[in-house]
Amino acid sequence: MYNEEELKDIVQKFETKEVNDTDIINLIKKIVDSGEQLSFSMPVYDFASTGGPSSLSTLLVPLYLFGSGCNVIDLGVPGRPAGAIDVLAQIDGYDTTVKPNMVCESNTYFHIEAGDKIVPLDKELYQFRKKYNKVNLPNIAIASLLSKKVACGAKIIGLDIRVAKHGNFGTNWDLCKENAIRYNRIANYYGIKSTCFLSDANSPYQNYIGRGESLIALFNIFNGICERKLQEHVDYCAGMAETLLGENTNIRNGNAIIDIKKAFEANLEQQGSCYDNFLEAVERVKKQSYQTIVASQSGYIKFNLLHIRDYIVRRQINITEVRYPDPCGVVLLINDGDYIHNNTPIMKTRNIPQEECENIFYKIVETKMETDCRREIV
Repeated sequence: MYNEEELKDIVQKFETKEVNDTDIINLIKKIVDSGEQLSFSMPVYDFASTGGPSSLSTLLVPLYLFGSGCNVIDLGVPGRPAGAIDVLAQIDGYDTTVKPNMVCESNTYFHIEAGDKIVPLDKELYQFRKKYNKVNLPNIAIASLLSKKVACGAKIIGLDIRVAKHGNFGTNWDLCKENAIRYNRIANYYGIKSTCFLSDANSPYQNYIGRGESLIALFNIFNGICERKLQEHVDYCAGMAETLLGENTNIRNGNAIIDIKKAFEANLEQQGSCYDNFLEAVERVKKQSYQTIVASQSGYIKFNLLHIRDYIVRRQINITEVRYPDPCGVVLLINDGDYIHNNTPIMKTRNIPQEECENIFYKIVETKMETDCRREIV
């Protein structure tokens, strides 16, 4: 257990000096050595992200990998506002505290929360960074992410880098790419094959934002009722998994379409839950209080993902009696940049009063704002 002064010293070191690869490697070692490590005889895959709202990549990419026959071990901390662990923990019985000796050697997929047993220092550092608004420090983010890959024995990893001013890998494309190159370089030092996927995160990847809303999105995906934006995001996630799989025909299942619903059911069972519990969790969310927000004028819509994220996170933080609280969420009914008329439904909000989101979660302007749709693999 590290005290606050020790955590402060670590953060300040990475804030106030020019950080080199050796500094990051030393921090990775300190984090990994703070707990136990996993070891496997077969290759282990892992997929993570740099955080940010509206993407489902840390839920979907592992399902494609697992469904292709890969071992997937995802070691993480609670996200902001809806990381994979936060979403899956809404399902009754889903155990994110799986002990290392429960992990199998073949066709395994587990989400494990970093904690007392594995990389405890990483969890303490992340909580400290959240408390003092120090999450957006790229070099600590690199150390944090890679320490979890080293500790869980991952050898083939992917990183979804969401490029935005509120991102923790850099505020613009060039900085994020520079940090992606460093991330890959340090991963290679540990014998890990790493691939980074850069994409613009200033516009929503898909329209379901929040822990419960992500469950609804998964339900829609599994049942083939995706609207265009959601389907595009599913295809993008499948493409990232395909890149990680490469030409290794032993794990590709030929050219067969991967049944991610079946993979999801298997993951639920491995972690102590079941698909019926998932369906019940979806229904609990759907039965909560939703209201429809309509436009007060005509024009082009621009959603503010930073404000949406910050609002949901503030509501989550205020609930201390639940480990993974899910007080509210948002479903966008139109796409970023669409032209809308007065009284057009814009979004459905769960447990969020209209006055708390109007002209905060979005704005309507006369001129269409350009969207950066770049994607790059590093």
